[in-house]
Amino acid sequence: MTTISADPSTTVLSTSWMPLDGLIQQWGAFGAELAVSAPALHAVGMAFCALARETTARTYYTAAWLESQDGDLTDLEHALEELLQARQYWTDAMLSLELLLLESNEESSSQESLRTLVVEVMEQRMQQALLIHQTQQEQLHGYCDTRHNQQEGGETELACYRQGSRPASEKPETSRFGCRVLRCNVAGENPAVKKGSSHAKPMGR
Repeated sequence: MTTISADPSTTVLSTSWMPLDGLIQQWGAFGAELAVSAPALHAVGMAFCALARETTARTYYTAAWLESQDGDLTDLEHALEELLQARQYWTDAMLSLELLLLESNEESSSQESLRTLVVEVMEQRMQQALLIHQTQQEQLHGYCDTRHNQQEGGETELACYRQGSRPASEKPETSRFGCRVLRCNVAGENPAVKKGSSHAKPMGR
């Protein structure tokens, strides 16, 4: 599994995204040769809808990967929605093929081809389930990373605010977060009057 990271240089696109060219050609051939009934046409239509949804999901997923450093998970959510729709379309295609098998009066070789296609659709549904699971994990990790970064930023601002209330005579420093902080004096020391200074007023009796 690959996690969307705040650092795009450490993120690699998941290998679970498979090329769809072969499936497109396979379903196109099935539609041209064997789709002569309503269930067959419906199966072809649902298969192409599923392929279209997965293609759109890949586009959103890639955009989420490229923009992950901004902490914006909108594209990842769109990718997840498209994958859920794609899985449903594959389910519809499987049901249509099963109905076609029940109604088919074709020879055993044609039925065996249909059964093979049903198995491939089931495998594609499992592939969608894997992509959905991985995308949900990446969405969760991305949200946790964003929240962690926001919490760190808030703590840094609070520290800078507290340090900024020190007297202006103290020497400022720069922290590792780029904030200007002030060196604290020893407790009880008056920054306006240094020990041994000739300008110190004598204490009255």
